Amino acid sequence: MLNLQEYSKVYGDFYQCAQSRPTKPADFDNVRDFARQLSEIYQKFDFNVPEEVNRFLQAVADGGAPLDFLSEEVCDWLQQHNTSGHYRIVAKVSSK
Repeated sequence: MLNLQEYSKVYGDFYQCAQSRPTKPADFDNVRDFARQLSEIYQKFDFNVPEEVNRFLQAVADGGAPLDFLSEEVCDWLQQHNTSGHYRIVAKVSSK
């Protein structure tokens, strides 16, 4: 799961750059470099995961997974890959 840890670190750096206004040309170079690194790390990801895990991860990427997607298999997989701390359950905001 080294790729995910690498990706998370570089994404954090990228995000910090995106939160501030560029003050010099090198700031743009830094953002481009972080984007290149993210793309390279992404290419190394192993997407061969069990179907339930894939369904959960895809739903999270699309904005949120329903609780019933958090099966025992998914929980076990997240723990085995030391990524369970990267997720949290939040209530869906109602549109009243």
